[in-house]
Amino acid sequence: MRLGVLKETEAHERRVAVVPETIAKLTALGHAVTVERGAGMQAGFLDEDYVKAGASLAERAQVLASELVVAVQPPPEGMAALPRGAALAALLYPLSSTELVKAANAQRLLTITLDMIPRTTLAQSMDVLSSQANLAG
Repeated sequence: MRLGVLKETEAHERRVAVVPETIAKLTALGHAVTVERGAGMQAGFLDEDYVKAGASLAERAQVLASELVVAVQPPPEGMAALPRGAALAALLYPLSSTELVKAANAQRLLTITLDMIPRTTLAQSMDVLSSQANLAG
């Protein structure tokens, strides 16, 4: 699978969706990972960290063309920027973002909305809300 990691563009967003340690695990499984240049800078990761972990670097348009795009926030370009039938994993808040849901549906995207993963012991390793709450204190 071709996986793309976007650089966050929202003001004050310092997180990155995938860290270099995880890139190494994904590439070891045979996935091709492309990271937008500068994606990890605000979170303290250099482009060379991603390259050492096995990712390739690219401009935003190439990352958006991936089979699975991973981001913290949905891309501001909108769902139409993703290839028809691709997948997007991000914090999407579908219950309050009806226009985003409609746009994803029109583009026939598979969306993995990380904010909807239940806060249970079984799903704890994927629960982004609990992990962020723990960091915030």
